[in-house]
Amino acid sequence: MDKKVGRILNLYSRLMDGEAINKKKEANRFDVNERTIQSDIDDIRTYFANDLDVNKHLVYDRGKKGYVLQQKTSNGLRQSEIFMICKVLLGSRVLAKEEMLPIIDKLLRCCFSRDEQKKVEAMIANERFHYQEQESGIQYKSIVWEIAEATYEHRMIWIEYQKDEISDVIMRVIQPVGILYSEGYFYLTAYMSMEQEKIQSQRMEEVAVTREEDGRLFPAVYRLERILKYKILDEHFHVSYGERFEEGEFRKRFRFGEG
Repeated sequence: MDKKVGRILNLYSRLMDGEAINKKKEANRFDVNERTIQSDIDDIRTYFANDLDVNKHLVYDRGKKGYVLQQKTSNGLRQSEIFMICKVLLGSRVLAKEEMLPIIDKLLRCCFSRDEQKKVEAMIANERFHYQEQESGIQYKSIVWEIAEATYEHRMIWIEYQKDEISDVIMRVIQPVGILYSEGYFYLTAYMSMEQEKIQSQRMEEVAVTREEDGRLFPAVYRLERILKYKILDEHFHVSYGERFEEGEFRKRFRFGEG
């Protein structure tokens, strides 16, 4: 590896870890003059200035007598905001511990320098240590994202679903229209396929049989942890602009519960 490239990568990595870069010390470390280190610092500063996806900039910190990375306060999340987000996530208890804690760690790493990260880590350490997910313990990450993608792409889904502990398992081919979170649970809202809709209108089993004034069915509501199996199908369904599902309006009209 080219010496200049290796030197810049070393400085960049340590800056990302929250270290302060002192020109004189780095010149001695790499056996070069301070002008060379200043040139490396200028290259790193230019990189951060030009990359709009990286919400950091390189500044000189007089107290630390070196160059450090700081958040751009105009667009970046503040410590107080990240702290509140972490508290909401931990308090929800919706994700299994194996999913929740890595998300918290990544959130802190991507938003803060190492010193800032340590402060927030200390403030949530007790709740993080004692974190206990809800009884279901389901790992939501894969199913939530895959169903969200199917909803976005208007693709049909086949599911095996158990409404409660004593109900028989039912199978449905559904048209997913939204994923909602409420009071510790993720819910999938979906219309049934036309053929199953006709059958269901006769059997009067699910939320989906309730009709609106224009004659359309309400979407059925499925708790995600009660979906035993699912398969995203290649078949697509059409949703016109006037028939699009509006999560906010649905929340006003439907009471989420244990069903």
